[in-house]
Amino acid sequence: MNAPATPVIELRDLSRRFGKTVALNHVSLFLAPGHIVGLLGANGSGKTTLLRHAIGLYLPQEGECNTLGCPAGDLTAELMARVGYVAQEGELLEWLSVRQLIAYVRAYYENWNPELEKRLREEFELTPKARVASLSPGLRQRLAILLAVCPEPDLLILDEPAAGLDPIARGQFLDLLMEIIQSPERTIVISSHILGDVEKVIDHALIMHEGQLIRDCSFAELQEEFSRLVITGTT
Repeated sequence: MNAPATPVIELRDLSRRFGKTVALNHVSLFLAPGHIVGLLGANGSGKTTLLRHAIGLYLPQEGECNTLGCPAGDLTAELMARVGYVAQEGELLEWLSVRQLIAYVRAYYENWNPELEKRLREEFELTPKARVASLSPGLRQRLAILLAVCPEPDLLILDEPAAGLDPIARGQFLDLLMEIIQSPERTIVISSHILGDVEKVIDHALIMHEGQLIRDCSFAELQEEFSRLVITGTT
């Protein structure tokens, strides 16, 4: 019998409070590699808090959070180089140009893909000389996605990545996800409060509600549970 795969993210009874607000309520999760995972739930359900624990931005108040086999708060530079992350807010160094920011980030990664960088710059219509501060929210989000995927990470975490994208850019983004998931070892976690943004690409679903993980199943299982009946009148 083959040994079970090391989880890319493992939570054990993870809890987090902000004052009187319970953001995560004893969440446990074992996420195996090689899936595109939709982290679904309404705004305020705990999705962003969970993802920030996974990359070590938040430390557990109760329970454990391990990423790539290591406590998330202790991730080394080598392990962090295997993780790509796009924040919901799209926080970038605004005083740099697009070219300068890409060069700055590229210097930290040995596995940076220059061909993918060039293609995405052109497809995303990112002007190299433009200041990051001058970019529209949609262009900033495209740039953040480029910076996250060009190192070809083993774990790619995307927090509401389509929120600032127009319909054409959303289509390009979904095509890109389908391309980079071809590696069986790569895992992508996409959070969204809109199922339609991710249903075409995910194969596993996590659903959160009021800080609790209420569903953890394949997307095919979820589709079998829910259906929509359309009744039309006849003349």
